[in-house]
Parts: sequence; structure tokens; C-alpha cells
Amino acid sequence: MIGLFLNKRGYITGFTLIVSLLLISSVFLSINTGKYYFEQNHIENAADSIALSLATWESRGLNVIAILNYGMERSIRYIRIVLLLWVASIGIALSGNPSLFFHLSRKAPGIIQKLWTVGVKFSKMAKRVKNAIPFLLLSCFRKLLKYYGIHGFIYPSLPFSEKKSDVALRLHLKDGEPLSITQIWQEAKGKARSYKPKNRFKRFFYKVLTRIFFSSIRFLFNLKGEIIPQVTEDDFHKKQMIYFFGYSGSRKPFLNNIFQEKYRNYAVSCAKPDGGTSYDARWKSRRIKPKSDTIKKFGKGIPYGF
Repeated sequence: MIGLFLNKRGYITGFTLIVSLLLISSVFLSINTGKYYFEQNHIENAADSIALSLATWESRGLNVIAILNYGMERSIRYIRIVLLLWVASIGIALSGNPSLFFHLSRKAPGIIQKLWTVGVKFSKMAKRVKNAIPFLLLSCFRKLLKYYGIHGFIYPSLPFSEKKSDVALRLHLKDGEPLSITQIWQEAKGKARSYKPKNRFKRFFYKVLTRIFFSSIRFLFNLKGEIIPQVTEDDFHKKQMIYFFGYSGSRKPFLNNIFQEKYRNYAVSCAKPDGGTSYDARWKSRRIKPKSDTIKKFGKGIPYGF
């Protein structure tokens, strides 16, 4: 019995096995840690890319609508120029040269009708683009998830939801005032505004005269439809943000018997269109740092709690 304890053969083997087990465990722990942080970095980069891509598509839609709005404004402006030239040709005709007046009398009605028709078509196209963008975002979103190989959802996520307006995915635009031939344009501000005298009687008289003039122009040239630009809603930049919550699949580390706990990486990113106006196609996408409480709520699995 005493010989067993005095026999030192196999000590090194036992020590080597213990040290090897510790080394192997530390190696696999390092691999698991590296794998976790690699996936976390991939999720964060993918989340930023997806949010920015969706905001970019929003910006492209807004730029298309801004160009269409600009086309509406130009069609009205050219109608006014044609009318002014026609009126000026009357004075030239009275001075003894009626050729310009007769030429414009033949050409002007057709030109005015075509310009008005173009403006009406631009107005309808702008509404269609506004309604199509949310569905384009959802289609691109599914493609992006497949491309990056992650799971996730966006907020807002429901296109044109009336019952849940806080989670409705749409371009926050509304119909502006119908454009009229009698309006005076202030191009420096990029918006159509009417001249309004300070005196109440003059303002009312001016309003009545412009309506009569515009109604008679529409009747004489048979101008059908309305030219309605799309303008941004109040607090547009706050409403038009896109939040994306991305997460990895449920993962199991190496050596499942030792490290049995599953883990899931997640990241939250936010982006929005910025920089343009209703008549100026300078919209660009910009990434915004999400708030810490938003990240916590997403992490707890409460997607629509903010």
C-alpha cells in the first residue's frame, strides 16, 4: 500500500491531461468569444447598411416627387407666359402688325391644353410614386435580409395602416393647394404662393377676380383635372425615420456539454432622408444614432413600444 504512494510513475501523464484539458477549454472559449464578436460586428454593419439603404430609397422617391412638383410648377409658368405673349400680341396687332396675334390665336389654345395635361399627369404620377415607395421598401428589405444572412424587422412596418398610424410605413406627404394659373411664384423659396393685399376688401376683391379669371380660362380652353403638388407633413423629419432591428439566429457554441447556453446577437440602427424640399430634388439618406432607451426596448423584444 505504501508502495503505491511512493510509486511516481504516471504523475506527468495526469498533469499533462489536466493542463491539456485547460488549454483545450481556453482555446474553444477563445474561438467562441471571437465568433460571438465577429457575428456582433457583422450584425451591426448589416443593420447600419439596411437602415441606410431603406432611407436611400425613401430619398429617391422624394427626389422623383420633387422633380414632378417642379414640372407642375413649370407647366403653369409656361401657360402664364403664353397668355402674356398672347395679350401682348393684341397691342402689336393694334399698332398695325396682326400676324403674331393670328399665329398665337391658332397655336396658343393647343399649347395651353398640352401644358395643362402634362401638369395633371405629373400630379397623378406623384401620388402613385408616393403610394408605391412603401411597398418598394418592403421588397428591398426582404432582399437585404437574404443578402446579409440575418433576421430582423423594420419600424414602421405596416404600409398604409389606418388603425395603427404609429407603425404605418409611408412617405409622410400630403396634397398641397391646387396650382392655379393666376398664382404668383416665388422661386427663391421653391414654393407657390398667392399675392394677398393687406386691405381686407382688396384681398377679397382680388380673390374673387382671380377665381373668375381662372374659371373662365379653364372653361375657354377646356382644362380638366387638378394640378396638386405633394408637400411634406408637419414634423416630417421626425416621422420619416426608419428603425431597423437586426438579430442573428439562435447559436450554440463549441463544446455544447460545457457551454450549453445559447446566444443571439442583435443591433439597432436608424436612418432618415434629409436635405431636400417639396420642389428641390436634393434628398439624401443620413444615418441617425438611435436613442439608448429605444435600443433597450428592441433588445427586450418590444418592437412597437416607443
